[in-house]
Amino acid sequence: MRIATRTLYQSGVDQINSNLERLTKASEAVSTGKKINRAADDPTGYARLLSTDTSISSLSQIKKNIVTGTSWLSNTETVLATVQETLVTVRDTAIQMVNGSMNEVDRATVAEQINDIILNLKTVSGTMINGSYLFSGKATDTAPFQFDNDTWPSSVSYQGSSESFQISTGSRFYADVSIPGDQAFFSTTVRVDSTNQHLDFREYADSAELTAIIPEGDYTARTLAQAMENAMEEASAHPSRITSIAHSGGGTGTVTTATPCTLTQVSTSPFGVSWDGSGWTLTGNGGYTSANIMAESDDSKALIDLDNDDVADLTVAVEASTLPFSVSFDITAQPAVDYSVSYDTVTGAFTIADTAGSLTDFSLLFASGSHSSTSIGSDTGFAPSADVSGAAAYTGSGDVTWGVFQSLIDLRDALSADDTDGINRSITRLNAQYDHLTARISLSGIKENLLETRDSVIDTLLLNLETEKGGTEDTDMVKSISELSARQTAYEAALSAYSNITSLSILDYM
Repeated sequence: MRIATRTLYQSGVDQINSNLERLTKASEAVSTGKKINRAADDPTGYARLLSTDTSISSLSQIKKNIVTGTSWLSNTETVLATVQETLVTVRDTAIQMVNGSMNEVDRATVAEQINDIILNLKTVSGTMINGSYLFSGKATDTAPFQFDNDTWPSSVSYQGSSESFQISTGSRFYADVSIPGDQAFFSTTVRVDSTNQHLDFREYADSAELTAIIPEGDYTARTLAQAMENAMEEASAHPSRITSIAHSGGGTGTVTTATPCTLTQVSTSPFGVSWDGSGWTLTGNGGYTSANIMAESDDSKALIDLDNDDVADLTVAVEASTLPFSVSFDITAQPAVDYSVSYDTVTGAFTIADTAGSLTDFSLLFASGSHSSTSIGSDTGFAPSADVSGAAAYTGSGDVTWGVFQSLIDLRDALSADDTDGINRSITRLNAQYDHLTARISLSGIKENLLETRDSVIDTLLLNLETEKGGTEDTDMVKSISELSARQTAYEAALSAYSNITSLSILDYM
């Protein structure tokens, strides 16, 4: 069979091109280190590579988010730790200010310094990261706090969001990476101790004040309302009350019972005590035949022991007097009052109500009672004192807030007023806020640890994906180099054979 020269030529060209294509692929595999450089190389493998690249890109973005979140939490911890250090300094200063060697001028000077700290605290709480407010929650473009007065604030309001700023940590998964300002600088609990555990109140128009003692501890608004209710009912449970207090000799005075009240019977005649400038005299025992004036009495108070057990059952405190001075009163039976103390979460207000409707007069004595400087009043919005004659309920001011700002404001005001009891009360509040910030810093640390754990998981996933990707697309260099050498040899052989064939002519056979 005769084979045309054109056929030989075309066949040779095809073989050369085929070998050249194989040589090019082998050379590309060696030079790029990849066996899949385009979809045509391996359609199935190429699709798998695209999916892997998408996963790697998504995880890489999550790692960037985690870096952002870690930065937020780290800066949150730094700011809160700085505030905490400030509270320690302020508390130590407050402790110095209750020292008897300090005077009104000293305290007024420190009050100015505390006010500067309050103003600076607003600046610190407005820390920004890349143009976003750190303590505004999701409302990152809104300054977190606003004062009612920019030079001498008496209250502060939160303007941000109560929801935390979040970052994406996976498909449909988000992580909180901020502590909103209302959680960091405000507190949901109040600390009650000897500096603020008294609740003074008067139930009936002619009766002496009663004192409810709230047990020490940390309270939420709801649990504090219940504790106030329990304490008031306990104080009101005793049927015998001091009534019909009368003064003579141009003086004034108050008559209070021991806490808890130890009165067990009504008086059959008026009680009477008088002060002549050198001592107290019991001018009427009210039928308590064992009653006596205790030796611990002095020119400011008469301590009366009703049952001769060397424990004061009644105290007559002198507020102002001209000699001679005397006080008379009765112990009468009056019904106990059933109280209800509630807290409205919407208005932020406490309400004290008489559920039985038996009151004819109700006075809260937070600012005027004997325990006005150690009262829970300002912590529950009932300051100053309120006289609700004929009313069965009294609601305090709304938006009761506890927190760093209010504690510092209270301390500043106590210093300005030269009120050492108020300063002591502020020390308690500063200690409570220090503990609150410690909890917030700890929470921030927990969130940061969770991000670090997530970041470690992402690193592992990325490593696995990169390994999988390499197994799919990376070439076996030893095998590829060997194949390149074989392809080069085949290509050169094809060129040589084609050259020999195409160089023949009819003259070679003549």
